[in-house]
Amino acid sequence: MKHFDKGFIITHHTFYEYDAPIFFEPHLLRFAVRKNPHIRSKAHAIKIQPNPAVSTEMIDAEDNHVLSVSFENKYNRMEIISTSELLIADFNPFGFIIFPDQYLKVGFQYDEAHEAVLYAALREIQVSNALAALNKSLLKECHYDTIQYLILLTNTIHEQYQKIHRHDGPPLMPEVLEKAKKGSCRDLAYLQMALGRNSGLACRFVSGYVLDETIEKDFELHAWVEVFLPGAGWIGFDPSTGLAVDSRYVPVACSAFPQNTLPVSGNFRGSASSKLSTKITVEKLSDC
Repeated sequence: MKHFDKGFIITHHTFYEYDAPIFFEPHLLRFAVRKNPHIRSKAHAIKIQPNPAVSTEMIDAEDNHVLSVSFENKYNRMEIISTSELLIADFNPFGFIIFPDQYLKVGFQYDEAHEAVLYAALREIQVSNALAALNKSLLKECHYDTIQYLILLTNTIHEQYQKIHRHDGPPLMPEVLEKAKKGSCRDLAYLQMALGRNSGLACRFVSGYVLDETIEKDFELHAWVEVFLPGAGWIGFDPSTGLAVDSRYVPVACSAFPQNTLPVSGNFRGSASSKLSTKITVEKLSDC
């Protein structure tokens, strides 16, 4: 029986400012924490200024909680404050079994039903010959053992690439990161996703919070990878730390496509430059 004995309040403040009034097209907001066996959401509230004309909650095609909002007039700012109150239980990140046995060795093919459901998460991402060779060497080193390969891949990316803060832009393509040898958490996660998929594993991109400032300074939004293992489900790995995902990680959005995990997505009409500022605070509850 799980003991949900850790409580947290996470406040995520997002502020967009424009130097001229603009018209917001419909926006999608992803701030609500995903359902998770190790996390109980006691409450979630979101405040938006200006007030949306229409606000609709939905579950998207990849089971993320999304709020769709639209506006009627022109504005020069948007402010979003999301507050989540959570209870979290510790768990063993390797407390699972993989079955049937055919999935214990990389090189397997998912059964027909899983392959159909996981199609997007299996789509290969192009990597350089050097990265492909590195991937093959890791597979040989661990004798194609599925879990050992994932541990080794996670740790190798952590050791070979420096994690830096890069606040804007999509994940770097693997060949760009390979040359730079440094990147943000989302860059490292995208590289691991690419190499995992090239080994035939279903991998998806995860965006969320990590409740440990030694991993993500100032509690900035973090990114990691989940791999689908039959018998175990989606299992998380973080190349930024070289570790498997444990109870310090709080997923908000998961997708086969990183752009579908952005906290805020949408366009505007008008000519203006914008400035984005964000702040995430984490308060530990004492009555758990």
